[in-house]
Amino acid sequence: MEPGEYPFIITQSDYKPIKSGDGMCLHLSMQCAERGRTNVQLRDFLTLEHDNPTVVEIANARLKQLAVAIGHPKPDFIGDSRELHGKVFLAIVTKERVEQYGDSEGYQNRVAGYKPMPGRPVRPVAQGDDEPPPPTDDDRMGEPAF
Repeated sequence: MEPGEYPFIITQSDYKPIKSGDGMCLHLSMQCAERGRTNVQLRDFLTLEHDNPTVVEIANARLKQLAVAIGHPKPDFIGDSRELHGKVFLAIVTKERVEQYGDSEGYQNRVAGYKPMPGRPVRPVAQGDDEPPPPTDDDRMGEPAF
């Protein structure tokens, strides 16, 4: 996939210990929602618990960026990763050289960030708004991750 912005949906999420054993990582699997590219799947990994606070800050910022992109009512608080599933957003896709896992030329796609779909209003966050929004046809739930 060439670098650019493409519509994606989160299809699966899992909260796992990182290999070093000193933190926890949210694994996000996503599928392209653009006609003709639905076979393209990407993953993102957000280390939400770690001894290094900078790592956690970066992961929390990315998680909030995704939550805003899907219109989550409380982007600062995701209680369950299933809340991210099945909602369309734009993934900013880049290409990086990763020889051991890349394509025949040594490149692999990476998710560099998230944006709302054009024309989809970003849901304002109201103070004290504890009611979740009504479900839409785009809302699909999967297995709980955390």
